[in-house]
Parts: sequence; structure tokens; C-alpha cells
Amino acid sequence: MEKTDIFISYSSKDRQWAQDFASHFDSLNISFWYDQNIQAGRKWNDDIEEAMQKAKMAVLLISVNFMNSTYIKEKELVKLKQRYDNNEIQIIPIYISSCLYNTVNEFKWLDEIQTLPGNKKTLKDADKKDDEICNVVRKINEILHPEVNLSNDDKKKSNYKNLLTKSIMPYLVDRNSQINDMMLNISSKKDKESCLFKSPVIWVIHGDKIQSHYKLIECVEKHFWEDRIYKKNKDEQEGIKLCMLDWPWSSIYQDQDLIKQSIVKQLMNNFSIDNEQEYDLNKIFTYIKEYCKKKPVLIYSDCSTHELENYGKEKMIDNFFEFWKKHLPSYDFNHPLIFCLMLKYTAEMPKKSFINKIFKSKNKASTNYDIKNYIKTNCKKGGYCVIKELMNVEQSDVERWGKRFESIIHDYWSGPDINYEIDLIFKDNNNTEPVTIKSMPMQILGQKLYEKFFK
Repeated sequence: MEKTDIFISYSSKDRQWAQDFASHFDSLNISFWYDQNIQAGRKWNDDIEEAMQKAKMAVLLISVNFMNSTYIKEKELVKLKQRYDNNEIQIIPIYISSCLYNTVNEFKWLDEIQTLPGNKKTLKDADKKDDEICNVVRKINEILHPEVNLSNDDKKKSNYKNLLTKSIMPYLVDRNSQINDMMLNISSKKDKESCLFKSPVIWVIHGDKIQSHYKLIECVEKHFWEDRIYKKNKDEQEGIKLCMLDWPWSSIYQDQDLIKQSIVKQLMNNFSIDNEQEYDLNKIFTYIKEYCKKKPVLIYSDCSTHELENYGKEKMIDNFFEFWKKHLPSYDFNHPLIFCLMLKYTAEMPKKSFINKIFKSKNKASTNYDIKNYIKTNCKKGGYCVIKELMNVEQSDVERWGKRFESIIHDYWSGPDINYEIDLIFKDNNNTEPVTIKSMPMQILGQKLYEKFFK
């Protein structure tokens, strides 16, 4: 299943509404997925899970029927909230008909998100329903493609904004030390005589869960891969194939055969392998090798230290590496095949102040500390590349960023002193006397800078 722009979540009793939106999305070449896409013979629950994982945006058609759907409450909203909390997906609630969704626990988190059509209106009560749907779809298209309605001058400014935010914002992360690690590791794996990759590459990316792990992968794909990490020849195809695997961390999957069943199924979906006869990992890698003739392939999974604590810390990490070590193909690759494990350290501290909320525990007995030391020793022994830890961004780095792009910042912001505003960002104003914070997690910093200078 390929990535899509939109996942449509709705009650089957509101199917006509979903079909109306699907028709409009189709007319604008907006890629979308809803349960009408499920083919005969497929497991519908697995397809829905994968579609939610692949979508950039989720459109929720909210009504009493939506609220009464057990599957939506217990499955879809749980998964979507998890991705929303990690800044991995946009959520657009669309108010189909009147209901008290913001009074029910499972739906309360949606109350902080602006609904469409807005002003507490519902589509059902609109005088001209078709016109209102068109207006809603137009706004969704503008969110997905903000450059659509820009003049040429505005498009230039938009490009400047991308350039400006490239070194800080979480969706265009500049992590020079991590990028250098990746570049050196890729270079070391390439045979100098044949210029082929004799074996796949394994990376471990680790850091606090609010350091924008996924955005680093996105940044690698869009901005650093061909420019910094992997220099391609002029006649080679551009781009990189990304494949997200939902690794089975649960303790019931400690058996390698069960892990294999889950991974094989996901790989077949990601690489569009429809032949049920090819339910064999070695044969699947022959398909992947075909991709590697044209472009690099990056297959990545993630987990939090909280999950590992529940399911057996080092044992679960061992399962990950043992699996790939056992099943990795041995043939040559034109382009690199990379397996990446993203470890997210869970904060362990009392919620007293802003500082406590953003900094992880220093307790050496913590799960974070145990796992960090484990990967630094065992993974390196196994020949895997442990990328430098994703750390907080220093205030001094942000000040250098502000000075470098000062003239462009003023195209969007009319204040007199950029450093003064940056200094305010790095103040903890929750205390009686503001305390200067020397560094900040990438995800929080990116949001604050955007709100300060570009919103």
C-alpha cells in the first residue's frame, strides 16, 4: 500500500457522506483511502491499520453514528491519537451532524482541534450541502498544498521559508552530526572496486520521543540524501524508497516464526507483492533487490522504552537484530538497503514545571539509561551503526540561525530584535521568577519558532 494524502474515518451509517468527499478528493487528484478500497480476500482490519499509518491526514466525519461506533472508538481513534500526539499526522474533524462528541472521554482530545466547516456549523444543516462540501474540500486542499493559491512572489517567499526553517524546524530538521554518521556509514559499506554494496546497512537512531525521529527520516529523504549522505551518479534515478514496518514488539511475538509472519506480510504490502505464493522472505528480498537496482531502500521501525520495559527490554531489541541477521540477503546491491531501528526514550520525571516536562530523567537505574548503554555496547559489537543521540537544541545554535537568516525572517515578522524573542522562547515563565533554559527538544522548539516568527 502506497502512502496517501488522506485517511477517511467514518461510520458505515454515514457512507454516503464519505462517498461524497471521496468523489471531490478524486476530482482534485488528492490520494485518499477509506474502507471501500479494501479488496476481496483481504483482512480488512490489517488494511485499515496500514492505511492509518500511511496517511498524511485523517478526515473524521463526526456524527452520532461516528460516536456510537465501537471500532472507531477502540481502534481508529486510539491509533490516530497516537500519531497525532507524535506530530506524525494532521487531524481534520468535519462536523456532519449535531452531537456531543466533546463530552465523551474518547473524543475529548478532538475538542482542541479546529473543526470544519467552522463556527459550530454542521454540513447536515447547511442550506446548500454541495456548496458547503466544496468549501470544506477546498480548505483541506489548501492545507495539503499551501502553495496552490500563492502568487509567484508568494511562492518565492514560501521557498525562502523552507530554506529559513531548514536548520531548525522539526519537519526540516538539520542534524549535522547524525547526517555525518549516516554518510560515513554508507561510504564504508560500499565496495571500492565493484562500487556495489555487499550487504545491507543497519542503523540505530535514538533520543527522547520529542526529538522528532520521524521528521529526521523525512528530512533525510527530502533534503540530505542526495546532497550529503549518498552521492549518486547523474544517470541514476533520484529518490529513496521508504518502508515503515510496524514491528511486533509484544511478548507474544518473541518467537522468530511469528515475527517473520508479521514482517513478511507488511513487506508484501509495502512493495506491492500480490502473489500469495511468494510468502517467503528470501523470495521477497529478490523483489526488494529490484528496487535497489534503481534507488536506495530504507526500511524502518520504531519503539519506545516504555514498550520495551513492558515486553522485556534487551530481549526485544535482540529479537530485532537477530531477525535481520538471520534473514539478511547476501547478494550484492547497486544501491544501499538500510534497516533502521528508531528508539524513543520515554521521559521519567514528576510533572512540576516546564523544565521537568521537557527534560528526561537522569536516574541511572532508569529503563532509558539501561537501554542506551545496551545499544551503545551490543549494537556496535554486532557491526551496526548507532547514530549519535538526538539531543536538545542549544539556544546559541538558534541565535546563530536567527543571525544567518535575519533579513528573511523580517519578511514574515516585523519585530525589532530576533535574539530578544529567541531569549523569551528559552525562558521558563511558569515559575515566579523566569528561569533560562539552555536547550530545548526539537519538537517543542520547532513549534515555538513557527508560532513566533511564521504563523
